Amino acid sequence: MFHPRCQRCITVALIVCGLAAAASAQFWVKEPFENWSREDCARMLSDSPWGKSHVVGRVFIQRAEEQAAVPGRDQTPQITYVVRLLSALPIRQAMVRLAQLDPNYAKLAPEQKQELDARRKSLLDKTYPDRIVIQIAYSTNALAYRSELTTLWQSQAEEVLKQEIRLITRRGRIPPARVFVAPGAGGDIQIIFPRQLDGRPLVAPDDKNLGLEFQHPTIGVLSSERVFVEFKVKNLLVNNELVF
Repeated sequence: MFHPRCQRCITVALIVCGLAAAASAQFWVKEPFENWSREDCARMLSDSPWGKSHVVGRVFIQRAEEQAAVPGRDQTPQITYVVRLLSALPIRQAMVRLAQLDPNYAKLAPEQKQELDARRKSLLDKTYPDRIVIQIAYSTNALAYRSELTTLWQSQAEEVLKQEIRLITRRGRIPPARVFVAPGAGGDIQIIFPRQLDGRPLVAPDDKNLGLEFQHPTIGVLSSERVFVEFKVKNLLVNNELVF
């Protein structure tokens, strides 16, 4: 039997631990996505268990006597790749919520809102039982590079991209089944991988890491390099279920 004073100390400690755990719970656990803020959505999409950012860049110093050139004196041209597990529901919830928070949404006519809401519901209701879908969103802070960056990605044949991109799991380096590069203004690549290989899942709850590797092309002063983005599998668990 514990001494009464010890029992009280244990009770207080448990309460404090419980409060600390509640306070440390992430917003996607504490709040339904309809209550997420714009900042919550941005974090989910680029700095969360399901969304990671990778920046390619270097400092470019131009001599004072030289004329202005790309990207400009004393600037740091950067290309940012945001890799998202699009087949994971939290990512799609953040996309839908961010669209709901758009000021222009409130100005739409009722029938336009109804059409948009139906499309967003379809995105949320989608399931991916046999495939993993990864989205790469690319952008640059150097205005002169934007068109070139888009053109370079859109000009690559799908078969070439399938050779350059790999999903890295405990099962090995897995090539994609399909790669889609968005046309037009671009900025979006979608990659599809199978969920199983030889009847076994590519990712299991006891795995440590899930990685995506792809080749960044040479853009201006930024040389080509391999980009590797890693997800911690333990962080993809929600209510003990692997979400990806």
